[in-house]
Amino acid sequence: MSEEIKQRILKDVESNSSKYISISHEIHDHPEIGNEEILASNLLTQLLISEGFYVEKNVAGHPTGFIAKKESSHLSGPTIGFLAEYDALPKLGHACGHNIIGVSSAAAAIALGKVLDETGGKVVVLGTPAEEGGNNGSAKGSFVKHNLLKGIDACLMVHPGNKTYTTGKSLAVNPLDFEFIGKSAHASAAPEKGINALDGVILLFNGINALRQHVTSDVRIHGIITHGGDAPNIIPEYAKARFFIRADTKIKCDKVTQRIKGIANGAALATGAKVNIIEFQNSVDNILPNKKFDDVFKEI
Repeated sequence: MSEEIKQRILKDVESNSSKYISISHEIHDHPEIGNEEILASNLLTQLLISEGFYVEKNVAGHPTGFIAKKESSHLSGPTIGFLAEYDALPKLGHACGHNIIGVSSAAAAIALGKVLDETGGKVVVLGTPAEEGGNNGSAKGSFVKHNLLKGIDACLMVHPGNKTYTTGKSLAVNPLDFEFIGKSAHASAAPEKGINALDGVILLFNGINALRQHVTSDVRIHGIITHGGDAPNIIPEYAKARFFIRADTKIKCDKVTQRIKGIANGAALATGAKVNIIEFQNSVDNILPNKKFDDVFKEI
């Protein structure tokens, strides 16, 4: 790509900056949590359609997900993807800046799309909802499972921060729910007839705490009890915990996860309860930094 084309791309982004900032602010002022980003998805897709992109909505099992494509009319070339995130954090709003990520990716794709007849190739914007997690969260995993990144030669995004830097490392994460099913009974009149599901959850936490001494320093295991029963005088027949299990590689994360699943099964055995282990959102691999891409980023 010539220097003249590069400058035209940069100039296009700058000349439309007020429009892009306005859309980013509107998304910021109306935060929507994962898989509920109706306004944000509509704003981004309308913007891309207005710039000549073909847009497919409701993709990979995500109603607010989308794919937008634009290609050269006559020249072949590489396919460059831009990842657009646009969900907010529950009760915090856009504390992670996904409103900026979504608009930045769309703006970059639009600017590159205007020179495709000179450079050749194709530009793809992947609108990935629920990247903050939650039920059916981390949509990039869904896109991979549905082969929607097939044929893309390089995929890019930038994350807002207080300084500019190259690709950083991240931890792999396995997100799991642990449902314990017991048997209700009156806690005073007939406790011997019950099976306490909450005891299963408590033993799970205690077992995980014992495990912490025997994992490497990069491992992070953090969870909450999302349901612990209905009343103190009723033996809980249902209890649930939600955990994120993290490590610096997916292989290590999976090994730790297997040990935690064993703890859960042991807790069920000890209490007489049944346990269901559910992956409530897509697991996420650790990022593998690409030095060559980072070097190109430094040049720009």
